[in-house]
Amino acid sequence: MSGLVRVTAAADGKILSSEVNARAMRLDSYTLAEEFTAAANRAQEAAAARVRELVGEVIGDGAGGAHRPGGHDGY
Repeated sequence: MSGLVRVTAAADGKILSSEVNARAMRLDSYTLAEEFTAAANRAQEAAAARVRELVGEVIGDGAGGAHRPGGHDGY
C-alpha cells in the first residue's frame, strides 16, 4: 500500500488512532477504504507480534516461539 494512512493499535488489537495524509484525499473512496483496512491490519499484526515478543521474554523464550526446552511444545 501507499502509506498514506497510518493506524495505531493497542496490545488487544483495539484501534487507538489513525492518521490520514492529505494526499490520501485524492484517492477514490474504494482505494481509501482499502488503505484504511490494510493499515489497520498492519497495526493489529504489529501489536500482536509485540505481545508475542513480550510474552516470550516473560516465559524465557526470547524468540517468542512455541518450543519449550523440556519437550513440551504446547498443551
